[in-house]
Amino acid sequence: MAQTCGWGLYGSPRDLLQVSEAEIVAAFGHDKPTRAEFERLSDATYSPLLEDDGRGRGRCLVLFQGGVPEAVVFWGHSGD
Repeated sequence: MAQTCGWGLYGSPRDLLQVSEAEIVAAFGHDKPTRAEFERLSDATYSPLLEDDGRGRGRCLVLFQGGVPEAVVFWGHSGD
């Protein structure tokens, strides 16, 4: 089961889901993606990792530099 990054608009722990290790490895080929790798993926025409998870839902992913966590990226849709 995916880890939650926090609480969302509707108070459900499913409102903001951390990308699972299996999804990370499938998208990047390893478990510590960098900012540059994520930017290449987000510039792609289609990526299952960035697929819409519905209104009021979001995803988050830790990015690494030199094997050390550097940033967290968030994406998704508001509930508006």
